[in-house]
Amino acid sequence: MRLKKSDTTWAGAYFIGLKSIRGGLELICSHCNTESADNVRVCIGCKAEVVHGASPREMKRAAALIAMLSAVAVGLFAHFFDTDYGLEVYLEAAIIGAVLGAGLAYFHHRGSTRFFRYYWRK
Repeated sequence: MRLKKSDTTWAGAYFIGLKSIRGGLELICSHCNTESADNVRVCIGCKAEVVHGASPREMKRAAALIAMLSAVAVGLFAHFFDTDYGLEVYLEAAIIGAVLGAGLAYFHHRGSTRFFRYYWRK
């Protein structure tokens, strides 16, 4: 859900982590409830990472998963229909799958703002 400055209210925006103050959008951290500007990369209060949309890690994982699944699907297709594909067909399927996976991750998380905080074990 994409929000514009003109159509947001305080109650609706607060639910997804945004707050409309003085005509501009501000982020509210889900960990420490600190207000920050909309364009920050790190929370001012707790130093949590602010991600707008899909993170690079999510896009890489989705691309790798869909690439592997598409190469396996081509292999199963070749096995069941007794055809012999060369390596280039598997690579093409994997590349197409990687592009589709990254695109799916991008469109799934578009318009969302999330806070990631990493806790290190001692």
